[in-house]
Amino acid sequence: MLLSLSQQEGTCPLSEIRVTTVSDTAGTGPVTLTKQSAAKAWVSIDQSPFGLFDSFNISSASDLGTGQYQVSFTNSFDSSRYACSGAAYSTTSHIINFAGEATGSTQLRPYTTAAVDVDCMAIMNGDLA
Repeated sequence: MLLSLSQQEGTCPLSEIRVTTVSDTAGTGPVTLTKQSAAKAWVSIDQSPFGLFDSFNISSASDLGTGQYQVSFTNSFDSSRYACSGAAYSTTSHIINFAGEATGSTQLRPYTTAAVDVDCMAIMNGDLA
């Protein structure tokens, strides 16, 4: 069943909408989140053996050395000033630094008092190109 809402009367009588898929205006696929405030990329890194547990909008990941991982985006950001946040999967306190931010990639650098290899995750927010 297709439900279409009209703003002609200026009100919407619905208080709740439940759907399984939100399609684009052509009805051919899901909507693309390009200008909304949603995470545009995220990654969960498995340090040993190196790889990804899971990711979104990540085309590749590289182990650059102890405590240095680089991720490349499938769809680039429109500037290198997107917001990054991260955390480590560990019982020890870690800080996740980000370095080398570019529109198409960024680096994650987890450390305690020095660089360490640890499973970690990161979320990137900003506008896509």
